[in-house]
Amino acid sequence: MFKCLNVKMFICFCFCVLSFLYFPVLQVSADGSMPEWKIPDLQISIPGLTGFSDPQICTDDKTKMCIPWIGEYIAGIYKYAVGIVGILATVVLMWGGLIWLTAGGNAAHVTEAKTWIGASITGLVLVLCSYMILYEINPDLTRFSPIRMSWPAEEAKKKMSAEQALSSSDVRNIRQIAAKLIIYPRVTFSKKADCPNFHADKSINELASTGLSTACSPNCECIKQVSVDASLLIAIEDLLKNNVVDKIIVTSITTGIHGSTSYHYTGKAIDIVVASQYRDAVVKELNQKFYAMCDKGGDKVPCDEADHIHFRIN
Repeated sequence: MFKCLNVKMFICFCFCVLSFLYFPVLQVSADGSMPEWKIPDLQISIPGLTGFSDPQICTDDKTKMCIPWIGEYIAGIYKYAVGIVGILATVVLMWGGLIWLTAGGNAAHVTEAKTWIGASITGLVLVLCSYMILYEINPDLTRFSPIRMSWPAEEAKKKMSAEQALSSSDVRNIRQIAAKLIIYPRVTFSKKADCPNFHADKSINELASTGLSTACSPNCECIKQVSVDASLLIAIEDLLKNNVVDKIIVTSITTGIHGSTSYHYTGKAIDIVVASQYRDAVVKELNQKFYAMCDKGGDKVPCDEADHIHFRIN
């Protein structure tokens, strides 16, 4: 009776925990172009699991989202469990050794010690070889494939294009500003790419051509088209017009490797490089309309230590 009740309670508990990840929250964005996902926030943290990745469009089916949370959760538990089992096996091994040392020739105690030691070694080998065992049974058991979830039909038809949310005048305005910056004498756009073939120069030329720019992700999936806030491009021109700086190198618009929630990937941030003597003045000027900071590796640092300036929409 009690055993059956305990089994039922355990199943209910597992369902409640896993349903938290199996049924992610999907919110349709205001512009109707891209769903917004509420990433799970674990109430009990797992050491080594720093967080969940953002869902990405499945590369083989653009109408589905691939959600990696379950795989990342199980992988985190497995890695943590291996460490725990290793510690327990060591403790049991030491306990067996202690029994053997204090056996005093007692055959029964020696046998007990051998049992403890044998059990600890067997358990440790099983855990450490579990990956190989599972792979031999079925390789798919070692691959935590993401869950594939269809978008709402009307959203899938829009193919994530931000163009649906832009009027023709908006597109024309962005194209004109981008085209003007391309030929501006004191601004250059970097062709250095964190993600192969996707760099600031490509972004500005796309904006000048279509009004949209390809946005990448932290793992260099560059498939989404986004609009860039025109005020960011205008700010670059204003810095030069007002002689705040002598020249500007734009290093990132919607591409590059940034944090998963980076403003770059939604067309709301730009990275620039200016000579060190101008950095403080540029940041001060940009902070009048935007949030700007001297940046190094994604961290805010004193301007004399920075390698670029990051500014974004407030």
